[in-house]
Formats: sequence, structure tokens, C-alpha cells
Amino acid sequence: MKKQVKPPSDPIKIYVQAEQFRFADAVLRRDPRMNSSPEYFSYVGIPSIVLSAFASELYLKCLLALEGKDVPKTHNLKTIFKRLRGKTQNRLTDRWTTYLKTTEDGIRLVNKYENYDASDLLTVLADGSNTFDEIRYSFERTPKTEFVISNLPWLIRDEILDLKPEWKTTGPKVTVSIRSPIR
Repeated sequence: MKKQVKPPSDPIKIYVQAEQFRFADAVLRRDPRMNSSPEYFSYVGIPSIVLSAFASELYLKCLLALEGKDVPKTHNLKTIFKRLRGKTQNRLTDRWTTYLKTTEDGIRLVNKYENYDASDLLTVLADGSNTFDEIRYSFERTPKTEFVISNLPWLIRDEILDLKPEWKTTGPKVTVSIRSPIR
């Protein structure tokens, strides 16, 4: 019996699904009550975090597929990130550093925590690596994760679009005003 060879993952299919989760998260987060109403946040905060974590995972897997690498069956963000080429890791790290220094959200994030270095992408990826697994079933246990990378999907998406500018028009065909939090 011949061993079946798994076909390579199609990067555009992964990208489109990542777009769906990023878009859904953006729709939730664009509501002004997200930052001003604890009651509203208590209902949509966890779903928003799960959507963001899953979008990050899918975008990272898209980059792996674009590099011609196998896409692992893991949700662990750091594990997926570490499988990327060093050059890709460096570009994403540079994007993260720029985001933290040049955007209101990034500056606020750096100043939010006294004893936490949000400037190191590997650290925040390690801390948020299992967010998808931990947060989506938070009723089962208290999550141990620290998820400060809610805007990471936008940065990874920008990296993909630099490689594949023709994908800019791929995605939701609905009109909803969603401003990128990283610009």
C-alpha cells in the first residue's frame, strides 16, 4: 500500500480564512463600547482575543505555505513563528518594534505594564502562544496566557501583502469602515 503524500497547503486559501477571522475581530473591536464599557467587553473581549489569536495563527501558517514549508497542526504561535525563515522572522520582529514605537496603541501597550517587556516579539509570542487553546475554553480553567498581541494579525497581513500585493483585493466584499490599528 502506497503512503499517501499530503498535498502542500494552498497559501491563498489560508490567507482568505485568516482574513475572515481578522475581519470579524475588527468588527467587534471597532465598537466604541469595547474600551468604554466593562459589560460590553465582558461579552466580546474573549471572542475578540480568540479571533485575533486564530487570525495570527492562520497568517503565520500562510507565510509558511508561501515559503514552501509544511503547515503544522498546532495553534502554538511561537512554534509556527520559529518555523519561518530567519529573514521572515526578522521582518516581522521589525514590524512589531515599529508598531510599538510609532502607534498610539503600541505606545500604550508598552506603557501599560510595569514589569513586562512587550517590545520583544518572541516573549509576547511565547506568552500568547497558547491563547487560542486556553481562552476559547476559559470556563474550564483560568487561562495562564498573557495576550498583548491583538494587533499582530494586521502586521503579519502587511508582511504577506508585501509579498503578494495582488491579494489586497482578496477578502470580504462588504463595506464596513475598519481602520487598521497599526497605522
